[in-house]
Amino acid sequence: MPESDPETLHGAESDDSESSDSSIYKPNHMLGGRYRVISVLGKGGMGIVYRVEQVFLEKELALKTIDKKLLSDLTLRRFQHEARATFAVDHPNIVSVHDYGILDDQTPFLAMELVFGKTLADVLKTKTRLSVEEAIPLFVQVCFGLAHAHKTGIVHRDIKPSNIMLIDGVEQGTEGSIKILDFGIAKFTQHEAGEIQALTKTGEIFGSPLYMSPEQCAGTRVDLRSDVYSLGCVLYEALTGTPPFAGETALATMLMHQSETVLPLKEASLGEKFPPELEKIVQVMLAKKPEERYQSLGVAANDLAALARGEASAISVVGAARKGTSSSKPEPTVTLTKTSLVLQMLGIAVVSAVVSSLITNGLQFESKEAPPDLSSSLIKLADNMFPAPTAKYVLGKPEQLRVDLKEIDDHTSTEMTIKDAREQLRNPNLRQVRLRDSVISKGVLEFLTQYPQLEGVDFMDCALSNEDLGILAKLPIARMSVIASNFNDVGAEQISKVSTMDTIKASSTALTDKGVKHFAKLKKLRQLKIENTDVSAKTIALLCQNPSFKKVFLARCTKITAEDQRWLMNTFPSVNFDFKDE
Repeated sequence: MPESDPETLHGAESDDSESSDSSIYKPNHMLGGRYRVISVLGKGGMGIVYRVEQVFLEKELALKTIDKKLLSDLTLRRFQHEARATFAVDHPNIVSVHDYGILDDQTPFLAMELVFGKTLADVLKTKTRLSVEEAIPLFVQVCFGLAHAHKTGIVHRDIKPSNIMLIDGVEQGTEGSIKILDFGIAKFTQHEAGEIQALTKTGEIFGSPLYMSPEQCAGTRVDLRSDVYSLGCVLYEALTGTPPFAGETALATMLMHQSETVLPLKEASLGEKFPPELEKIVQVMLAKKPEERYQSLGVAANDLAALARGEASAISVVGAARKGTSSSKPEPTVTLTKTSLVLQMLGIAVVSAVVSSLITNGLQFESKEAPPDLSSSLIKLADNMFPAPTAKYVLGKPEQLRVDLKEIDDHTSTEMTIKDAREQLRNPNLRQVRLRDSVISKGVLEFLTQYPQLEGVDFMDCALSNEDLGILAKLPIARMSVIASNFNDVGAEQISKVSTMDTIKASSTALTDKGVKHFAKLKKLRQLKIENTDVSAKTIALLCQNPSFKKVFLARCTKITAEDQRWLMNTFPSVNFDFKDE
């Protein structure tokens, strides 16, 4: 692959200080034992982008390091979670992430697809604005790429012209001719300090505010509709040659996003004519209230494509484009998906929680109050939007229905209050709680003890206070699942105090053979599922001596050889073994 001007490469921000900065890795330096540095592509406030070769695959990639000074222990865990999620996103309009991790010097990195081209910011510097015919095919692809990311639960949060690239060698308007850059990078530094402070840290205070949503400017909760607004700002600038709002200072610009009315495209472009349907599409994208914008960029893409085809009647614009809303007063809604319920417990930490319960006998409404009109006894999560009264009714019956919810959002306020969230979770019959992407502090564990019938806890992508897990012994916990979390031997020792434990699942944790041995103290333990853990056959044999122990599932536990497997099965015929080595 020939050398190119750094400004045409993915993620590059030219910096003349390269040669004098001792923190920059030099050519031929090996990173992580598999990436050979070829050159520096650019340096920005977030970190440095290198052109590297994956020596085992002989493949060139762009490797972005994140300045570790911007990351605390908490935001480092969030980096790992976001990188893992972004790693799973595969779409022709998104720069793919091939690898992520922490280098030997504790510097976080992302290894990404290396792409060549010009950013939209570069194009607008020379061309000022795009014609409608040029803009629509470009933005249709960006809409589809973002819509795909949103379906996987990822919000970009930093959509701007410099993060949209027109790829060299691919005919514009064809699939993959546009790539979205830097998914999730901005989010890593914004968890603790807030949007404005994070922008100040990264030196981008005079860039991103031009494209920030009103809720970002206000420092309140952000979801996929913030990306809708930001993309609307970029589309507006591409069509008119000027962003919708540009104050004398960053703060003035952010205030304008929250309160000023945007000029029509014709007026902002000094007289250029635009289809009225395009004016409406942009207006919907730039609505101040999130509920008045497109609720899916897939719908926006379809509207833009219909406009390009000349099918004005197929453009949803104000009506169906805003699912669950109307042009007058938006209907309160609750968003139900498969990730997390954002709430703050006891004022200690922001916790993303998924609250659910076991299905018993289906829906059996015992209250004399007429239930909301539900189309079936099982709410379909794919439907995504539900009226708030329905959601609150369901939450009031958690012992009878399994519900996964991402966030409760009445759209009348930016976020539920702590009191409201705790009230929704106060049902004493709650049987199971899932906590995702959460900080599980001692306070959170104590909070759970108010549910006397709680039988199951699931932790995924969580930062656990391992030394306090013994608090769960106050509850009749029978099932525990810990996935991609920092659960370790100390936590295992604490869990051994939960005498009611029946089933334990641990995957991709910090648990070792020493910790698994503590499970032998659990006399009621019947099932154990362990993945990616260095447990030995000797320790598994110790657990099998417990008369109640009936089933063990081991996957990718490399210490246990095929010979060990045969020995275990012959020695303990009453135990059902399941070994998965792939």
